[in-house]
Amino acid sequence: MVKYHLLFLLGLVLLAFTWGCSATTLEAQWKDPEYQGPRFDKVLVVGVIETSLIRKLFEDRFGEDLRRYGVTGLASYRMFPDVERLDKDVVEGKVHGLDIEGILITRLVKHETVEVTHPERVRVIDQGPSYYSHRPYWYTPYYDHWYRYYDRSYDVIRTPARTSQVEVFTMETNLYRGSDGKLVWSARTETFDQGKLSENIEGLVEVLTQSLDENGLI
Repeated sequence: MVKYHLLFLLGLVLLAFTWGCSATTLEAQWKDPEYQGPRFDKVLVVGVIETSLIRKLFEDRFGEDLRRYGVTGLASYRMFPDVERLDKDVVEGKVHGLDIEGILITRLVKHETVEVTHPERVRVIDQGPSYYSHRPYWYTPYYDHWYRYYDRSYDVIRTPARTSQVEVFTMETNLYRGSDGKLVWSARTETFDQGKLSENIEGLVEVLTQSLDENGLI
């Protein structure tokens, strides 16, 4: 119950403030405190995603966003076409041969459906400065006459409470050094599905690149 209560609260915040822009939140992140190296200028982007189309969209979008920070982002599906599972030796050969400084891997950790409750909404119609002047019955009962009841019906509009189901995707993203394959940075995100694949990917990528920038990695 606690888990779903927290998800409900988070869902309300996301729906109120980020719906239509980004529905991804950064849940946790870690950076190797011993890493004192420079920012990464060239990164191989790997999406561990079963659907080929989504993987391509994700890797391309990540590469585009990295370029905004002056970083060369290389999509793995372009470097290794027609390969479902990457080979360690082949990838490391490319990494060292092209002086790729980092390998960034994103994978789906969990996918679940949660129920979100939307509370009742009450909207009062603004009738302008003369709102009270033409309604002498405002403080009197209005059920006693059909027109007073009818007219008052347009003053307040209520949207009843409702519930809806939201898809939540928990992703884990790790950045490794290309030189020795050691982990430098890791982040976990939650994305509330907005129904538009492009917006989901865009929001996820923006959150991740912003975190990488704030940690001095790109």
